Amino acid sequence: MEPIKNALAQAGDLVQQVAHTVVDAIRGTESEETATNNNEKSKDKKNDDDDGEKTEQNIDSKQKKFDKEQDATLQKSEITASSGGYRDPAPRSDAKVLATSWPDLIGKTRHEAEELIKAKGYSNIKVMKKGTSSTTEHDESRVIIFVDDNDVVVEEPKVG
Repeated sequence: MEPIKNALAQAGDLVQQVAHTVVDAIRGTESEETATNNNEKSKDKKNDDDDGEKTEQNIDSKQKKFDKEQDATLQKSEITASSGGYRDPAPRSDAKVLATSWPDLIGKTRHEAEELIKAKGYSNIKVMKKGTSSTTEHDESRVIIFVDDNDVVVEEPKVG
């Protein structure tokens, strides 16, 4: 719940920054237009065009500044950008993630394979000779190891 609160607080801060930037840009534009109208009414159309360009440059510079601030804010936060928008990072968990297969055990002895799998948290280990049929029911707590006549693992041990 805390990451959601933090993300909402950051979003609120970003919205306020946008609102202030827009207001500053509008006020800057209005004050420039007022000064232009009061001081330069007698100038020709070319000078009016120059003032319009200055206003656009002012807005562009403020937009660039705002974009840089937003990039810096996003880089500091834990929120990451993806092609689908923004998403929170995966929640951290103390849960133990169990492997479901061990391809690196092919070629090891039966006892080495059993010890490694037990160390990973599985206690229900069935060792079967290659070519024998196993049960058709799936059991998430069981690992089946297929060995040859010399007790060497010949297939990838898997949960099931």
